[in-house]
Amino acid sequence: MCRKACRSIHEYTLAIVGWLAVLPTFAAEPLWESSLPAPAAWHRLTGIGTLVVGTGDSLLSLDPDSGQLLWRRGDITGSAPYLVREVDDLPLLVVGEFSAEASSQTGPTGVNYITGETAWRAAPSGGRTLGIFPVPARNLVVVFETVGEGMPGGQGVYVRGIQASDGLTLWRTRYRAGASPLTLHRPDDDGTPSSGDDLSGHPAPVVADGVMYVPFDGLAAIDLADGHISWDVSFLTADRRYKRAYPAPVVADDLVFAAGHDGAVYALERSSGRVRWKATEIPSGLVSQLLITTDTVFARIGGNFYSQKERQYLLDKPLGVIAIDRASGARRWEYLAAQDGMTNLVYMDDRRVLAFADGHDIVGLEATQAGKVVESFRVPIEFKRQITATELTTKGFRALSGLFKGGLTGAQRSATAGGSVGHDAPVAIRPQPDGSLLLRGQQHLLMFDPERALIRWSTHYPAPQVSGISVASMAAMSIVSAARNAVSQALDHEATSGQGNWGGLGALASRRSSASADAGRYTYVLTDVEDDGRKGTGIMAVDMSTGAPATRILLDDPAPDYRVDEVLGRLYYFKDHRDVSAFALR
Repeated sequence: MCRKACRSIHEYTLAIVGWLAVLPTFAAEPLWESSLPAPAAWHRLTGIGTLVVGTGDSLLSLDPDSGQLLWRRGDITGSAPYLVREVDDLPLLVVGEFSAEASSQTGPTGVNYITGETAWRAAPSGGRTLGIFPVPARNLVVVFETVGEGMPGGQGVYVRGIQASDGLTLWRTRYRAGASPLTLHRPDDDGTPSSGDDLSGHPAPVVADGVMYVPFDGLAAIDLADGHISWDVSFLTADRRYKRAYPAPVVADDLVFAAGHDGAVYALERSSGRVRWKATEIPSGLVSQLLITTDTVFARIGGNFYSQKERQYLLDKPLGVIAIDRASGARRWEYLAAQDGMTNLVYMDDRRVLAFADGHDIVGLEATQAGKVVESFRVPIEFKRQITATELTTKGFRALSGLFKGGLTGAQRSATAGGSVGHDAPVAIRPQPDGSLLLRGQQHLLMFDPERALIRWSTHYPAPQVSGISVASMAAMSIVSAARNAVSQALDHEATSGQGNWGGLGALASRRSSASADAGRYTYVLTDVEDDGRKGTGIMAVDMSTGAPATRILLDDPAPDYRVDEVLGRLYYFKDHRDVSAFALR
């Protein structure tokens, strides 16, 4: 039974936003426009906000304020996004070897992303890069690379430590022997023909106290001082069907916790790799998240994972959470009643409550219980916004009224140009600075107050008509984003803040630092928007404090290629992957 009565959402006070007073504004005129010399295969933002773009025949950078070409490297062709990595606190991109033919002459390259000049070029390995993992606090870049027969040291996967400041190879160790010793996945950008399979389907290694814990095949501990493998424990981790389907290892005190495709959770001693305990009675299914508290290990079971074979996200069951005693590995309780979806787990330390959502409810479980599950709260998810009659007559709202009236049920009965709207299962939950939880669905946002167990606001954004992308795939983009953020945090375990040498772009770096305080005020969604009688796919900013829509940009593109700079509140739109336009989102 719920500690707090499982009341209907109608008993709660929803924040009714006066939409008429906060009607969306449009920034139809771009800040600037620019044309690339070749279509973009991928793009990303650097730490100071410059755009880095990979095309089939070059790597280049654009000034975010003017769109002017900062530099272009015609010698870096066919790059893959996973193998171009920024080193925090340095204006440095480390570019991997994309083919064995090229690497026999080049090796990983450090590129100054301010000037585009070569900062250093590491010794060639005769192989191909599988993954690049910067460790800025140690002035180190760890590179995994595969080499074939006839190369010094023999065939296999090697791990190399490269000094970030000058590209000097400090050490090199064979990590696995053989022709195909690791499970690899296709790059996220399947349109990069020159790059082979890589480690992008795995979580990133975790660094703590000078040791890198590598999860690609069981768990191995590599001493970053000299590269020797301190210990290596083999168990089933990677799933060939799915990308990023098992969690990164978690370091806590003298233990490192790991899980894999075998459905087990491991506690290993950091000093020796000895298995302190193994929780083996977990139901069949993937362990997709580990969350560690002072006395408990929470293991999330199942979830949505990307199948490269099916080219879509699939729901892997069973769904739920297992609570394991951190000291002994004994099971404290299990909750396997989640249905039709499962978000990530969030632990609220002040209340000692574990929160998540399935396809129907927001659930809080008492974390300190043993032997049984005790619910702190259970609140039905009803993505809903009440609209007044006056607001329904406002331009732009009539067409959406069927989606707003009646909450989720109304949305399910309503039809869009793309067909009926199906069940909108939540895909991610994110804590907010004030203690609230932001719940994101495929087509909804909801802000939940766990202290009072009520929904503060919820809003719907219509599904865009995106060619070749299902609604389920759109939903899982949130999951992937959350996973990548977790990867960045894992790699930054030892990171320290520094003063980057930003050269002539120092003002841009300073402005970005100042703007970061306001970065969390809005979130941005891909949806259908309307502008002066025209309707199509676009980007909408949503005010996180109220759920009200803010700026909307109509792109009029059924499958837009875009990037949002959430720090500066700016949208970069790559029309036909070549013509770039920048818009202000706030």
